[in-house]
Amino acid sequence: MEKSRNLSKSEYFDAIQREYIIADFKRRFYSKTKDKEYYAKVARFKAEKINDIANRNNLISVLNDEQKYKEVRRTLINELNQPLFEMSEIDLQNYYREGCEFVHEREVWILKGTDMKRAVIYKKDSGIQKDVSIDEIARVL
Repeated sequence: MEKSRNLSKSEYFDAIQREYIIADFKRRFYSKTKDKEYYAKVARFKAEKINDIANRNNLISVLNDEQKYKEVRRTLINELNQPLFEMSEIDLQNYYREGCEFVHEREVWILKGTDMKRAVIYKKDSGIQKDVSIDEIARVL
């Protein structure tokens, strides 16, 4: 994200709404309580700023309009719950953490391992294992 001092007020408002959705998304896939609390705090801070700007200027936002939320979220997270925004190495390690549940072909699988291009997943009940592209799986959040 570009630094806020270089953005117009409307660009800042748009950016902070995207940042809110990203922080809320990250809060859901980090496992450590400390990390979850950090992203929850970031999301709360962004929400306060969004509400302040929206209330002051009588604007719709991702927090007061469901359609606006869906519209902005669609640009950041696809319908399979896969991030479309660039994630850090640590974000990727937490999103694709071994032992977590993922959706593949509308069923829940467990991630056995990944090289960040391909993933080995298995069914918990049957032990059936598959090697798939990471584009074919999405974390259950």
